[in-house]
Amino acid sequence: MQKIIRNGIIMVLALGILAGCQGMAPKVAKDYEADSPILMQDKFVRKDVAVSKHRASWTADGRLAVDVVFVSRNKKETVKMQVQTIFKDADGFETEKTNWQLVMIAPQGFAHYTSKALNTKAKGYNIYCRTAQ
Repeated sequence: MQKIIRNGIIMVLALGILAGCQGMAPKVAKDYEADSPILMQDKFVRKDVAVSKHRASWTADGRLAVDVVFVSRNKKETVKMQVQTIFKDADGFETEKTNWQLVMIAPQGFAHYTSKALNTKAKGYNIYCRTAQ
């Protein structure tokens, strides 16, 4: 009888340990690039800047052009951030990237950012924003 109880307790403990291990599985990072082409990379930019509108269009010679209007949520200070565009081909691979460009937005003001691909391979894009360094 004691052997059955002891085996039962061991079985319950083993199941509890195994069930607890399921919660320890590594978390898969969310693909934010699939959700939105504009990514705010740090909490300060996410807090102080919003995207009013953005659009992608094609130039007359077939290059991808991106326009974004940023709005400052900060009521007291000028927001200084850097913006970079990474252009991608039809398969999602990077074809080119721009240098980080400084964008300054007055308190509760607007800033316009434009970027154009250098060649016609670009079919998609991601825009990265971070606090100016």
